Amino acid sequence: MTDENANAQNYVVVEDPLMSDATGKELVNVGSQVVEHLKDIANQGIEPQKAAQEAREAAADARAAASEARGNPPQPTWDEVKQRYSNETMAAYAHSHRDGKIYGIKVPKSMITDCIKIGAAEGIAAPVPGTIGTPCVDPFALTGKGPHWEEDVCGGADPDGVPFVDGIEGDGRFSLTDNGHGNNVYVLKNVIWNKFEDDIDPDYIWWFYSDTRKAGYEPNPQAWLPDGTLRPYMLTPKYGASKDAKGNLRSVSGAPLYVRKLSHDSGIDEAKTATTGYSLKSVYDDWYIKFSYITRYGTKNFQKLFTGCSNYNVQVAPVLAESGVKRVVVSATDAEKFLDGSCVSLGTHDTGNSGASVGTDRNTAKNYDVFDMKRIVSHETLANGNVALNIECDAPFDTGTAYLLSTMPWWAGVTDAVEGDGSPSSNLSGNEPCKVGGVELMYGAYELVHGVMQQSVGDGFYFIVNPDSRNEKKGAVAPGAIKTGIRMVDDGTWPITIVNAHGLLVGQGKGGNSNSGLCDCSYNSKPTDKGLREHLTSGCLWDGSGAGPWYVVGGAWLDWASWSICSRLSATGRGGEEAPAAKAA
Repeated sequence: MTDENANAQNYVVVEDPLMSDATGKELVNVGSQVVEHLKDIANQGIEPQKAAQEAREAAADARAAASEARGNPPQPTWDEVKQRYSNETMAAYAHSHRDGKIYGIKVPKSMITDCIKIGAAEGIAAPVPGTIGTPCVDPFALTGKGPHWEEDVCGGADPDGVPFVDGIEGDGRFSLTDNGHGNNVYVLKNVIWNKFEDDIDPDYIWWFYSDTRKAGYEPNPQAWLPDGTLRPYMLTPKYGASKDAKGNLRSVSGAPLYVRKLSHDSGIDEAKTATTGYSLKSVYDDWYIKFSYITRYGTKNFQKLFTGCSNYNVQVAPVLAESGVKRVVVSATDAEKFLDGSCVSLGTHDTGNSGASVGTDRNTAKNYDVFDMKRIVSHETLANGNVALNIECDAPFDTGTAYLLSTMPWWAGVTDAVEGDGSPSSNLSGNEPCKVGGVELMYGAYELVHGVMQQSVGDGFYFIVNPDSRNEKKGAVAPGAIKTGIRMVDDGTWPITIVNAHGLLVGQGKGGNSNSGLCDCSYNSKPTDKGLREHLTSGCLWDGSGAGPWYVVGGAWLDWASWSICSRLSATGRGGEEAPAAKAA
């Protein structure tokens, strides 16, 4: 095996003078103040929404103090005409949070899950995920700068793909929830420059990364705009996509995910890719989660840290028939299976006159014809020991003992009260979403990635990446799409290592399991099948230990939609490649 410090001298950089010991100590103290503040919140029993606001205000205070310790970075300038911040000053603001260092992670090519941090990452401990009232402890975040710096903003993309920001947390214009003016919430970051060395060590892939351009390094391809220029900063949708009253896809908190009608093909119209700068979840959005967790936590095993909503498949019948109510009464035993704040659907489950069962498929209309995607407000124990699940519903409804109550993917925003990475109450229960790098994920639904499909002519399915969502086509390969030559693993395979397919990080190899290799499973059509398939990731309510960022379902046709498919409103779907003139320079 190659010595883990070999080649390291090639990646040594000078320490940033702003990161002196005195400043570093002060920033650590600021982080400690946030932790203590949130402990107070938990001890006082403040309700979750207020706790979320308190937590965010404490974090904003910490960032302000960190900003002052760094010497007050340049502040963005508001453009009154365009009603947004100028991109020049937004870029300067983001760049002021760079540290210019080269970090690294050695990713095993084998069953081994533990990675080795090198370069500037060496010696930095892995974060400890948090829950509501117990903040995540993230050593990478304490400095307030570097490649893992991120910040919540409201923004989007213009038709040419150029990003914009029209709200920054704490500026009075920012809102996590729908503000009535079409806001969308994203995680702001600097462009990350990467270098993969997969041939210098037989046992490890050496992955170097920096927030500043270095010779031989490349960003994720979606960092390039269609005109060949570099994005001033990167935006990742914070939430799964919902839909507003006008029928527009949104990235906001406090809304049900848009499911049942979303597919690769329908997403072209839903995201208006032909006329806007948006798409569904992009290759970069998918890349960002994998980058954020593997480089900070130093493991390939995502479910060692977060199980997300991967084991919350509950379907029961009510025990009481009622009329004109906003509750569903179930047995005490069944009530314990449901979480307050989670999402359910109720259907008459009526077989009609045919006598044939409608089954339990959540796609069947009679399994959600009473209400669909509504939240449980609270549990109320009745005198006879049964429990009423109180439902957040505008209109009262009827229930029956032959009806079917089913868990569904969670609404967006359930992790808002979690400070940093983590889940609301348990990171390992398998019942609730998680947040990683500022992005909420694993809602209990597959996440559809636009700009990616698998194609087979009878010899296995190969990844195709389309850099520019403007060209996306229904039922066909987009003009300008790149055939990566990288084959998706076969059905039921647990991959062990990673490969870069034009910005899309995917699993390769076989022989892993839930505790070795990449620890996520992949499902696919038979290698001899032909055609195009959409790219689904993460896992749904019942995927258990196989779910996670590396999980892929590759057997669905491009027009397949389901209750179990969601996506995101991406601002990085319109990509390109570096302009020749810039590359030459």
